[in-house]
Amino acid sequence: MRRLWIFLVLLFSLSTIAGAESSQPGARTREELERAATKVYKAALDQMAAGDYWKAAQNLIIITDYYGTYQNMDAVLYQLGTCMFKMDLYTAAERIFVYLIKNYLDSPYVSNALYGLERVYYADKRYNKALTYFQVIQDRFPQMNEMDGALYYAGQSFFYTKDYTESLILLGKIHPKSSFSGYAWYTMGLDYLKKKSVDNAISSFQKILDLPKIYSEWNALRERARLVLGLIYFELKDYPRSVEYLKNVSSNSAVYSKALLGLAWDFMKMEEYQKAVPPLEVFVNRFPHSEYMPEVYLLLGQAHLKLHLYDKSIGYFNRLLEMFPKDERRELVIQSIVKNIDSEEKLIKQIQVNLLLMETRLLNSISIVSNKKYIPKFMFQQKNQLEKRRKLLLQEILKERNQYDDLLNQIQQLRLVYEKRNRDWRSYAEYGISRALYLKEQE
Repeated sequence: MRRLWIFLVLLFSLSTIAGAESSQPGARTREELERAATKVYKAALDQMAAGDYWKAAQNLIIITDYYGTYQNMDAVLYQLGTCMFKMDLYTAAERIFVYLIKNYLDSPYVSNALYGLERVYYADKRYNKALTYFQVIQDRFPQMNEMDGALYYAGQSFFYTKDYTESLILLGKIHPKSSFSGYAWYTMGLDYLKKKSVDNAISSFQKILDLPKIYSEWNALRERARLVLGLIYFELKDYPRSVEYLKNVSSNSAVYSKALLGLAWDFMKMEEYQKAVPPLEVFVNRFPHSEYMPEVYLLLGQAHLKLHLYDKSIGYFNRLLEMFPKDERRELVIQSIVKNIDSEEKLIKQIQVNLLLMETRLLNSISIVSNKKYIPKFMFQQKNQLEKRRKLLLQEILKERNQYDDLLNQIQQLRLVYEKRNRDWRSYAEYGISRALYLKEQE
């Protein structure tokens, strides 16, 4: 109801300002126009705070179209660029931020827009360009509020361009109490691993666990840090310490399945086969469709083989065989999957092109250069039609992006199936069964 009221106020303001050129009595004043625009702007900020970037963008676009002289237009443009960024419309966000910088040189939002461009190029994996804008920020606005964020994305960009030393330098400058500090320590740990400095890597990941619990976003980061520490100690063959970290990974964590598998491997390496079984059984019950199921069945078969439970061992090896039946039809399916991977990738490229075209059409429907004081009547007659067009464009873009994400997931699944087949799990299972039958006969 509140949003409807704001919209009606806006429409009323628009309809009365249309006759301002004739200076008729009762025409809306500039101050009233400013107040109306401010209400719409505040409504957009509320929608952004609630995560409704679509509706917020529509409100902000109305201001750019019909309030070209609004005193806070630089703030409107920055928030509009942010909305586009949050909706993954990087081309639109880029052009709006660039327009703000070029046309509002004295605005306090210039530094924000530069930071916005750094994030856009980082998210779009154009890391060198992201670093270019970081350098501008560092030279012109070294004390800006978002400097920790700018340092983080620059450090990440250096990481992905394999300059691990520079990445460590920038990430190390982030303030310890910043919301970026936890993520910075995580990447620093990866930097040290890339540089084969294991002790420093362990220290970085441990600092994540020692961080104060002031940001809920860090909870998932802590679970990942525990997992990585467990896997590092596994590689160092310090299996007891690996177990200590892995068993503390939360059962609600996104990395819980990997922690269970890591625990099973720890116990297998320590030859504590009885302890290896429970985490694997939990895995089977919780994650029956995981990509790691072949490995889980193999470990269950091996663990029960070591425990002299040969029938159970054979049962798990048989499940592995069922996952990869050997027949001509299966081979034809595998070949078909390989062909589909190529065709799906071509389709994804076409969707990417379509998205860019639609973003351009959306941008062309947004007026961010109007400096007119008064609005002709025909503009209001076309208002509804223009807004419907934008709504359809946004719907189409989001639909295309969902299809794009679905196709990427399909590609990943297709590759996993193909890679699983190539690992020849059947050979492992057949060997395990023959070994179990032999040992059973010997007993």
